[in-house]
Amino acid sequence: MKSAEPALIRPGPFRLVLLAAAVIAFLGTLVRSDDPDMFHHLAFGREIVRSGLQALEPFVYPLRGVVTGPPTYWLGSVTIFGWHALFGDAGLSLLPATIGALLAVVLLLDSTPRAGRHTVLTVCAAVIPVALAIETYRYRAVARTEIFSALLLAVTMWAIRRFEDGLVRPLLALPIVAVLWTNLHPGVAVSLAPLAILVCCGVTLALIRRVTGRAAPGAPRWREIGVAAAVLTAVAIASALTPARANPIVEAMRFVSAAIRIGGSAGATSSESIAFLANIQEMRGGGYALWGTPVGALIALSALSFLLRPRSIRFRELITVVAFAVLPFVAVRFAIFFAIVAAPIAARNLGEATAALPDRLGSVPARTCAAVGLALAAVASTPLGAQAPHIRFGAGVSRGVFPVRGVDYLQALRFDGALFNTLHFGGYLEWREVGPPFQDGRGAIKPEDAAAALSGPTVWPSFMMLDSRYHFDALLVSYPAGDPASGARFGVFEPDRSTWSLVAFDDAGLLYLRRDGKYAEAAARDEFRSITPASPLLALPPLDPAGELADYRRSVREAPDCFRCRYFLGELALATGTPEEAARVVAPAISRAFGPERDVLESVATRAADALRTAGAGGVLSAH
Repeated sequence: MKSAEPALIRPGPFRLVLLAAAVIAFLGTLVRSDDPDMFHHLAFGREIVRSGLQALEPFVYPLRGVVTGPPTYWLGSVTIFGWHALFGDAGLSLLPATIGALLAVVLLLDSTPRAGRHTVLTVCAAVIPVALAIETYRYRAVARTEIFSALLLAVTMWAIRRFEDGLVRPLLALPIVAVLWTNLHPGVAVSLAPLAILVCCGVTLALIRRVTGRAAPGAPRWREIGVAAAVLTAVAIASALTPARANPIVEAMRFVSAAIRIGGSAGATSSESIAFLANIQEMRGGGYALWGTPVGALIALSALSFLLRPRSIRFRELITVVAFAVLPFVAVRFAIFFAIVAAPIAARNLGEATAALPDRLGSVPARTCAAVGLALAAVASTPLGAQAPHIRFGAGVSRGVFPVRGVDYLQALRFDGALFNTLHFGGYLEWREVGPPFQDGRGAIKPEDAAAALSGPTVWPSFMMLDSRYHFDALLVSYPAGDPASGARFGVFEPDRSTWSLVAFDDAGLLYLRRDGKYAEAAARDEFRSITPASPLLALPPLDPAGELADYRRSVREAPDCFRCRYFLGELALATGTPEEAARVVAPAISRAFGPERDVLESVATRAADALRTAGAGGVLSAH
């Protein structure tokens, strides 16, 4: 008996499906912002609004006066600044979440069965690959210009699919899209890959048809191949329509080449630009760890979807998925591009496989069970998008990620000297208009400064030579590798106290002033004399109980949100026999902490409570 064809979803109900997908994706990607580059975009967007596009370097002082030209992402930075102007810090989360909602809608539209409309079965089949793509995007849902590339790549893939179904206009609009895209983010280059695959696969299939007389599924005609080739050429030309000095496609190719070199050999870090990228974790390949992530699950699901429908495999789709599947193994930063390309293709394959099932296998409703199973699999996949504990639901800026206390101090000091800063603090300094910074996340560093600038004062021999060139008045630096919040192993770092005075710190960074520099008076007046928060261990029993307690009490007053300030003060209070203070100082932070932070604070609170109970019981016994 022939299976009945599933009923098509009418436009009205389908709009509700799209709305539901957008709402779920918006909430799923609404996370607190912790990316340092977003502050560079805020500062750069503000600079453009104030002064227009400038040719000279506007921020890092070693390159002041150098002609750099506006970067290729200038319009993206203005957009991010505009969202912040409208919504404040919450806008830094609302913008990526809005992109996430639009991304879910485009992916679901692109998942529509070939030359048809969605049914309930095909929507259920699309849910899990689209969910995995959104979960992959969640890790990149920050106010950086690359989120625009994610959305516009999805639009490009949708236009290609519509072209294969006979609708040409979306594909013809891509050169116009490219003009916008090239000024938002240099990721416009990524659009050339699926377009080039479309043309090359079309030529291959057309030649096979001419030789064998047999047409493969999805084989285009020569006229269609010519249209696709013309669009590819037009997109490449349109990408050059930018005020930036550098061509976005050339820049993107250099970027990808650098990522391949980083992953390809241990000796690939000979140049300064490669050395800079090698220090960025997201530029490294995911390796075997990818298989436990949403993108790893999507790779496996995509392979399964092709195996389920071997006779209807579209050559262009297979080559596209295989080509983009390499990217996460080159650099995890590119995982989102694979997810966007693969999700709709896997969804269509799964939809076809589900629709091909009989209504019933014996007494089992086969199609219904398959649809429910796929929908439940999407729900079960949600923990894959929440493996990083620092990515938390909410709007605004994450606590403890940026050196707020150090920058507040510099601002109050009206600092205008030579400042060295850890690379990822540069954007925050630019946004707060403090410093100016020595370097920022762009890696715009003079070749002779590169090695010492990247390692910072944790490698003193090279940093001393850098200091001799610039004679820094202040150091705003991150903690060495390791943190009590994460349990990671500490490095060894403490500047020479005969030269540097610690005057401010919080969870993100430490601020030192030079003792014999232009801020010598402040260095002597505001020094933390008894504590070394950058050192690996808290000495218990304390070497200088009164001095250490006074310093950590001051640190809590100056940075009330500082986890390590409260934790260390709590431990010191317990060690010096004042459990009441230990309990009082950690209590406000416990409700805001999570993961290892919460565990260690609760440990202090528990030990303080035990000490107070013991002291109370001892008092009762002595009274008898």
